[in-house]
Amino acid sequence: MRKARSSRAKDSIIEKASYFATSTGLSGLTIGQLASELKMSKSGLFAHFGSKENLQNAILNHIEKLFKRHVIIPCLREPKGKKRVLKLFDLLIDWIGNKKGHNGCLYVTASFEFAEMNPKDNIRKRIIEIQNKFNKFIIVLIDEAIQNKEFKVNISSIDFTYDLWSIMLGFHHRQKLLKDPNSQKHAYRSFNLLLKQFEK
Repeated sequence: MRKARSSRAKDSIIEKASYFATSTGLSGLTIGQLASELKMSKSGLFAHFGSKENLQNAILNHIEKLFKRHVIIPCLREPKGKKRVLKLFDLLIDWIGNKKGHNGCLYVTASFEFAEMNPKDNIRKRIIEIQNKFNKFIIVLIDEAIQNKEFKVNISSIDFTYDLWSIMLGFHHRQKLLKDPNSQKHAYRSFNLLLKQFEK
């Protein structure tokens, strides 16, 4: 019973820490700051994680599960091909646009935050691993659309993935930083132009 209570308390801490991390950044979130936000003692919070790196890994694990639940799984419910690609874009707009209650996309903020850090940093390595895994997922979706003869055969799924990320980063910038009310409209316009280049 006590172990179950401790596990639930830890899960609650991770959930709240994940929300704060999208604003402060993973490196900017400290155990002291989080303890203050949660009205806990630093020693009590430290007992759950043992180190800042363990806390950061727990946050990344939590966000990865949320991303799978809100983006990957709903996308895969669509038929293979163009419909999955279209669905993925809708889901990414919702994810970055904070329609799932997670305060934005930690992956985007962390990619900038850790870009210039020591290449040996374990959290940086983990972020790169997560990003590469998602890039491969996008490439598979594009290749399926090519196999379905919905996209041109001579196109590069890697190029599509690059252009898609460019649109999503632009959307994140205009919505989060500039508070542009038309950011979503611009994102869809850019995505539709991208599709025209690849569609048969």
